[in-house]
Amino acid sequence: MDNIRTYSVGNGEITLTAQDAEELRILLQSDYMEYVINELIDASPKAYKFYSDKARRAFVNNMVLRRSDMRDIEGCFEEMLEDSMLEYAEDLGIRG
Repeated sequence: MDNIRTYSVGNGEITLTAQDAEELRILLQSDYMEYVINELIDASPKAYKFYSDKARRAFVNNMVLRRSDMRDIEGCFEEMLEDSMLEYAEDLGIRG
């Protein structure tokens, strides 16, 4: 039997198995990585030259997939992520 826990969330509760909690953690961390990547792009508009919104979304999605190992890093992954993003942009020829 899976370990089942109930967590307080907002005004309610959520009950998850350990597997459910791990899947949720990965989804939330991926969403957070996407948010950080978009914030880094917005903070350095001259560092990237996307030709369309679709190209930007593809870049962000690929960065999340390429850096899935960073989902397990707690703290200061933003700096490492930014270096990786700039390197990937350079490889794609979209570095400003």
